[in-house]
Amino acid sequence: MTTHAEAESRVKLVFWIHLAVYLVAIAGMVFLNYTQSPDKKWALWVALGWGAGIVLHGALLYFSQTREKAIARTLARMNRRSK
Repeated sequence: MTTHAEAESRVKLVFWIHLAVYLVAIAGMVFLNYTQSPDKKWALWVALGWGAGIVLHGALLYFSQTREKAIARTLARMNRRSK
């Protein structure tokens, strides 16, 4: 049986993984942009768009009622898998 604390840590872990993937991917895109086409700043648009998603994900996770809903969904999913 999965606890509320375990589900909460899983929900937080998903956000931090999302942030880490964003940072690595954007760093790679900035490198490619700088080396292949430094006159066009296309990586900036990708960073801004994806970054807005990261900010929204963090805001929903840490500053709203959706956090408890996400924890409840994760808890239910984890309990179904453990059976």
